[in-house]
Amino acid sequence: MDLWHLFKHPDQFLMAFEGSDAIFVEMDRDAYHRSIFCDRRISPATGRQIKIQCAELFEFNEQNFSQTPDLSYIFHMAHCGSTLLSRALDIKETNLVYREPLALRQLGVEAASTFYGEVAPESWRRRVNLITTLLGRSYNQEGSVIVKANVPVNFMIPQLLDAATDVRGILLYFTFENYLLAILKSPTHRGWIVNVATELNRGIGVVTKVRQNLTLPQVAACLWLTQVIIFSEILSSYPQVKSLHAESLFNDPRHTLQHAFRYFGQTVDESVVDKIVSGELFSRYSKNPQRKFNNDARLAQRRAIQKEIGHEIEEARNWIERQAGMRQLPKKLTSSLVGGSVDLLMPT
Repeated sequence: MDLWHLFKHPDQFLMAFEGSDAIFVEMDRDAYHRSIFCDRRISPATGRQIKIQCAELFEFNEQNFSQTPDLSYIFHMAHCGSTLLSRALDIKETNLVYREPLALRQLGVEAASTFYGEVAPESWRRRVNLITTLLGRSYNQEGSVIVKANVPVNFMIPQLLDAATDVRGILLYFTFENYLLAILKSPTHRGWIVNVATELNRGIGVVTKVRQNLTLPQVAACLWLTQVIIFSEILSSYPQVKSLHAESLFNDPRHTLQHAFRYFGQTVDESVVDKIVSGELFSRYSKNPQRKFNNDARLAQRRAIQKEIGHEIEEARNWIERQAGMRQLPKKLTSSLVGGSVDLLMPT
């Protein structure tokens, strides 16, 4: 493998770390565009995979790429429109969007489960340096590279923001009740809560000091609390980072996208934004384009769920209100990308 070519061109995508190896899959610009997720659900250009020893990649990266690229990130709580936002920002001719790279998630899980709140081990830092270098590759060197992360990556946001001089990030969030209505709405979503909370248990405990003997609604509330505290600390420490209330994206996508493109340093004509908003993307479920789904359907679904699980929402609210003062829960998240800040505990 020609390492110069690999480090300069995105046609080989770092799919995952496996032991002392890095696994790459073959991609092209169309493959990235159609890959709604860059994890095991990725849609590669071919079925071929390449395995390279991490030690070889570390050495090459550290000898030849001392400056990490300025990346743009979408950090989020999950189930709050991040897939929709990242797909709306994906313009094949001008930028490159990576949605939920599995290797980045692996690093987030490792951070949360083993050393969050302590000094990161050198082997982890070397992998972070490697993946940020590789994510900086693009088909258009003048365009933005946008990385949509996922929940475990919230436990390593500072390391990503500190990696270069002009890293930007949007923190996409829901208010408390809207978040619970989104992640408690089905057995599949409830299973996700259990899995991710178990996976990130140590990190959640470090942030909130609470992680034992919780009911499922309380676990969901604790997961929200963890991420709000992390986001609030990031906004206090990194003035370039912006928060984005998810309802702004859903209710006024045109205005939100205009600001997001501008924030990520990309000039996009208003007619292009209009075409995105009026197109198929906003009339389909972003994670499954076969399913018709728009904002009206989302709101109707939420109202129905609210009637079904109102007692669980009340249980979770009672729990979060007991925790709020002790855990320094902010009233609002500052530095809004669009609109003003909203009360995090306001009823739906």
